[in-house]
Amino acid sequence: MSIEDQTTDPLQQVLTLVRSIDSRLTALEQKVDERRYDTRPIWEQVLQEMKSMQKTMGIMQKDIYGLRSSLESIEERIERLEVNPNAPTTRI
Repeated sequence: MSIEDQTTDPLQQVLTLVRSIDSRLTALEQKVDERRYDTRPIWEQVLQEMKSMQKTMGIMQKDIYGLRSSLESIEERIERLEVNPNAPTTRI
């Protein structure tokens, strides 16, 4: 075996190893891309459901404020009746 062969052999091994790593990295990148596309529809659905929930929460919040206002009005009427049971009351 010549000196040139001895020098080339380790370089050839390093080159083979680098090619192997490159091939594995490319395969890994493909898997990552595939999984990213697999989860995108799920994420879009989650976002849509969150928007829907926010809208529903807004409606519920308005209803709660309305109920609170009605309750305050009823409490005022009850207090007036307790102070003067014979006084006429007004409806809500």
